[in-house]
Amino acid sequence: MIEQKILSQAEAEMRVKRSHVQLMRHPETYIWSGLFLLGETHVVDNFPTACTDGKNKYYGRAFISQLEQCELNALILHENLHVGLRHIARFKNLLQECD
Repeated sequence: MIEQKILSQAEAEMRVKRSHVQLMRHPETYIWSGLFLLGETHVVDNFPTACTDGKNKYYGRAFISQLEQCELNALILHENLHVGLRHIARFKNLLQECD
């Protein structure tokens, strides 16, 4: 991570969009392109890192402001793979089975 000021909302959203485009064009990640279109992507101030609810993705503005572009690309792919691999739904079912 690099030290820098917190990006404006517009700048942060532009970096996320740039990551989506870079990942959609990359020969090793383009196969996941459809995931980026599922749900909504939000840059928010009330979350310290990043998360997904299984459909929508949320990125903390202060957190992504500190990341280099390659790190942000990895984060975006990571959160979208949670959606694609249905981790939220699968783990919710596992927790219900344990009760």
